[in-house]
Amino acid sequence: MTLGAVREPRRGARHSDLTGRRNRELRDVRHSQRPDLRIERVLVSPSGIHVVASLHLEPGAADGPAVCTGDLERAHAAAGVVASLLPQRYRDRVRPVLCRVDDVAMAELVDDVLVTSPTTLEHILASSPPALSTSEVNDVSLRLDAQLEPFPVARISRSRRWRRRHSVLTGLLAAASGAAAFVLTREVGPVPLPW
Repeated sequence: MTLGAVREPRRGARHSDLTGRRNRELRDVRHSQRPDLRIERVLVSPSGIHVVASLHLEPGAADGPAVCTGDLERAHAAAGVVASLLPQRYRDRVRPVLCRVDDVAMAELVDDVLVTSPTTLEHILASSPPALSTSEVNDVSLRLDAQLEPFPVARISRSRRWRRRHSVLTGLLAAASGAAAFVLTREVGPVPLPW
C-alpha cells in the first residue's frame, strides 16, 4: 500500500482498486432468439453498456476507419439484442462499438457506432461521465448473465485416418506390454505385492 505524507493511505490508490471491481464483462455469448449472432464482448461499467465487436481491417488499410456496412449492421444487431434484454430505462445506455484488432490510436463515430482501438476504448471507458451507478452495473450484469448463454465453439474434428492409426497403435502397444509382462513373470517369477 502506498502511504501519503502523513503516513496515511493515499486516496488515489484506494479509488483505483474500486474501478476494477465496478466493471463487468461478458465474453462470447448469444441469445436464444438469435442463436446465429455471436456477441463477442459486453462491457458493463459506470460509463454505460458497451457491446464490442472486432473489426478486422486489411494490412494496407489507411488510418481512418474504412468500415463496411456489414460490420455496422452486425454491431447494431448485437447492441439491439442486448438492449432488448434490459428494462426500458437502460436501453438508451447501450452503445455499439467496433474495436480494431490493431492498436492504432483512433476513435470515430460512424453511423452511431463507435469505431476505436482497444487502448482508446479503455481511455473512453475510464474518462466518460457516469451513466450507471454501482448497483445498476451489478443489476444489468446479472440480468444479462442470466439471459445470455455461451456461444458454442466449433469442435475440431480429427480425421478418421488418425483415429484408425491411433486405435491400431493403442492395440499394438497393449499387446506388446502384455507380452513383456508375461515374459518377465515367466523369467523372474511372480512378484509379491506389498499389500
